[in-house]
Amino acid sequence: MRVRTVALSVVTLTVWMSLPVAAQPPRPPGGPPPPPHTGRLALPGPVRVFIDCSGYWDCDSAYFRTQITYVDHVRDREVADVHVLVTGQSTGSGGSEATLTFFGRGPFAGVDDTLTYASPPNAASDTVRAGLVKQLKLGLMRYVSHSPVGPDLQISLPKPVQPGPASPVKDPWDYWVMRLSLHGNLGGESSSKRQSFSGGASASRTTDAWKIILSTGASYWETSYDFGDGTAFASISRSSWANTLVVKSLGDHWSIGARASADASTYTNKKHALHLAPAIEYNVFPYRESTRRLLTGQYAVGITNIAYEETTLFDKDAETLPLHSFEVGLSARQPWGQVGASVEALQYLSKPDKYRVESWGSVNLKVGKGLSLNVGGGASWIRDQIYLPKGSAPRDQVLVRQRQLATSYDYSVYFGVSYTFGSIFNNIVNPRFGGGGGGMMIFY
Repeated sequence: MRVRTVALSVVTLTVWMSLPVAAQPPRPPGGPPPPPHTGRLALPGPVRVFIDCSGYWDCDSAYFRTQITYVDHVRDREVADVHVLVTGQSTGSGGSEATLTFFGRGPFAGVDDTLTYASPPNAASDTVRAGLVKQLKLGLMRYVSHSPVGPDLQISLPKPVQPGPASPVKDPWDYWVMRLSLHGNLGGESSSKRQSFSGGASASRTTDAWKIILSTGASYWETSYDFGDGTAFASISRSSWANTLVVKSLGDHWSIGARASADASTYTNKKHALHLAPAIEYNVFPYRESTRRLLTGQYAVGITNIAYEETTLFDKDAETLPLHSFEVGLSARQPWGQVGASVEALQYLSKPDKYRVESWGSVNLKVGKGLSLNVGGGASWIRDQIYLPKGSAPRDQVLVRQRQLATSYDYSVYFGVSYTFGSIFNNIVNPRFGGGGGGMMIFY
């Protein structure tokens, strides 16, 4: 019944997400009435712009305000003439693609546009924000031209554009992108020490037709304690993994693929585990709209082989099990906010009573002028802990997260509400006493 309730919530959110955006209200009394789109439009003052970067991870709002000074930057979409929604996703090269959707409001109701900006892999933050500003300026021109600064606008190119066919670009790497990573952490105090190390490597190739991802890595974590009475305790955890994903595109809505993985973990009592599962996925919306809305259903069936470090509760040292899984995922970024939800169920076919159901959801709504609501959480129904070692787990190992305990569920919830009022304008940038990323020392 719980799974049905979550699934019904996902369907309800999908219907809501598919509804057209309601007509936007005009400016407050005293401003010009909304003219017909075919008529001449002239604003009495600068265009009011609300830049919404909640769907993109590399925005610098203060930089936007200092670089685009011929508009009024406002802090609420309800008072804006133009609402710019910035969303993004990762590209196959390791960079990111930002989609900038311009929604006209009030006198510009119905005048919308969409631009994109692709940043190269490992691009500096300054490069990304400069590229976003360039696209923001281009997209705002159609609105700014109807403001008092319109007659002063000038259009130019740094160099003449030469006509003729463009030369094809030859990629010596054939779309393959490789990455190497290494991380370490050391710390301690007089009675304890800690160290952790992790590293990994990956290779990926992404085209419109194929998506291939290969990755591997390992981690080591150790903490030691000296209790000062001649006793000591050390906690060590190790894990390693290797994953492969191959996906073939089948039109705007369908995809097929397969996952293969191998992993080992002292925390989950796995000496090694091998997993293979072909899968099929359907997206209700075209994949090209993925930065704005996504509703997918994925079904996979496969097999897993596990060898255990210690004999399990079910007297197993190793076993091979067939399994299947189903997942529904929803993601939407609209002018009114963001919604995300997911339900995943996994079951061992030879042991139907061993299964797991995981769900999560988050809602970030701009309820009204200055009012925002933030709610989210997740829950899991756990019936698949076939890997737990036989016998009771030592308490010290449990406390330091070296050994997992048996459980039938877990959950987490968060919520928040905020209300902002006062001046609607935020054109001024004042970085004084803002720091440079370091800490602050406070004296008592």
